[in-house]
Amino acid sequence: MESTHAEPDHEAVGAGGDVVTSVVAQPDNDDTAPMATSAGVWGPSGMGKTQFAASLLADGAYGPAAYVDVDGGRPALAGYEAADLLVYRPVTVIADVVKIIREVQTGRCINRAGKRVRSLIIDAISNLIPNEIQRKGLGAAKPQDQALALLPEFKILFGQLRSLPKDSGITVVQIAHAKHKTVKVGDVSHELLVPDMFPSVAHAWMASVRHLWRITKKRGAK
Repeated sequence: MESTHAEPDHEAVGAGGDVVTSVVAQPDNDDTAPMATSAGVWGPSGMGKTQFAASLLADGAYGPAAYVDVDGGRPALAGYEAADLLVYRPVTVIADVVKIIREVQTGRCINRAGKRVRSLIIDAISNLIPNEIQRKGLGAAKPQDQALALLPEFKILFGQLRSLPKDSGITVVQIAHAKHKTVKVGDVSHELLVPDMFPSVAHAWMASVRHLWRITKKRGAK
């Protein structure tokens, strides 16, 4: 398992030797807070992020969930959908997500049995970045200019998602892909695993969730 910069407060080994580590768990100072919460799940492709996020549906208090699909992850959750535990919502850009948030807030997002969704899973929120770059015609712009143009809308989106647990009793799970980044400190190169977002967007995303989970492959296990 890769080391983290924070002491994990929980660890679980899933199928295939995946390790799920909570790297941030912000305290909740309100003893009367509802069961609804928010979480960010990030890691490389193929590590089981989608399945981990959907595992909350094993608890009836969190289902059904609206699955906001930016990344074509529907096949991995076909069983949940068939069991009426998941309401499929494909999206491309931020405006699509905002529409679904309004559906959820007003109780108009329901499963086939007419039950209102209690959770929102966005998979993967990091994929909204290239989609928004394309929508805005920023493909030829410098990365720093792209980030500057996208950050305001993402901050608004993260604010809306953050309010759902407190104001509407909706649990929110945001999935993000990760990438490897080489950072040189003096003469030593360090390989880091970071969310596949502009740093300015990634920082706002991390600040918007109560729990942050990183999923990586377990290495060197005996």
